Amino acid sequence: MRGAMMGSGARWIALCAVFTGGCFAPGGDGGNGGGEADAIVIGQPMPDMAPMPEADPLRDYCDARAEAICGWAYGCFGATGTLAAFELTGPELEDCVADQAEGCHADLSDREARGTLSFSAEGGARCATALRDAPCLETPPASWVGQWQDYVQNQCGGVARGLVATGDACAVQADCATPADACVDGACAPIPAEVLVQACDGGDDLGLPAPDPDCPTGTCVLVEGGGICSASCAGGRGCGESGVCLAAQTVAGAIRPYCALACAAEGDPTCLELSCDPINADGDERVCSP
Repeated sequence: MRGAMMGSGARWIALCAVFTGGCFAPGGDGGNGGGEADAIVIGQPMPDMAPMPEADPLRDYCDARAEAICGWAYGCFGATGTLAAFELTGPELEDCVADQAEGCHADLSDREARGTLSFSAEGGARCATALRDAPCLETPPASWVGQWQDYVQNQCGGVARGLVATGDACAVQADCATPADACVDGACAPIPAEVLVQACDGGDDLGLPAPDPDCPTGTCVLVEGGGICSASCAGGRGCGESGVCLAAQTVAGAIRPYCALACAAEGDPTCLELSCDPINADGDERVCSP
């Protein structure tokens, strides 16, 4: 009897398909007062489905970060020359956002491809919110730069961290997992004192890092009096135990932090051929300078 019922049901579906082009599956409603039935449609093609765009967490983070930073800056300063101190572009907000987002995405994508990036999408969302909600400060804008860089590092420093341990190979400073490390001679390490007293040709813009293959850090920084082999210390990174993080203002107005070597007094042999110059009015802090 069971076999006969199954055979009958199969013939019913086949006949339904022939005469109507579709029917309700046995056991569904079919107009008999049951629950809503699922229609079986024979020979009808599936609709074209557009492929879902592939998710790109790095792009999403960089876009949100750029919108937050540029929105904060334009909200606090407007489209003024002050933006250059923060290395932000114009003339319109959209230009700033596009440049910041592309630079961020190029950097993170490169590090991801080399396997030196640890990225947190959750941290990225918190970072963007913190930057977007940052207040304008009441001090002169020129003095905000260092505070802003520290704020960004505190809020966002854990979003895209390096994975390279001290002593292992790196391509850029951001590859390094230890904050005190720079990329020195292709490996993560604190900058040795002898590197920070090495003179070099730093180009024509104060504070602007210039690629220099003769520098162990791969970077020459032009300061008052000449260039020294150095590295960025944005967010307090890279200078090691004997280095001091200073700020130079470029001709374009950007404030760029760089590592210099601390010294005690003029004639300090630590500086070799460089001078030991004060960095404050009291002269109690000095660094080796060209």
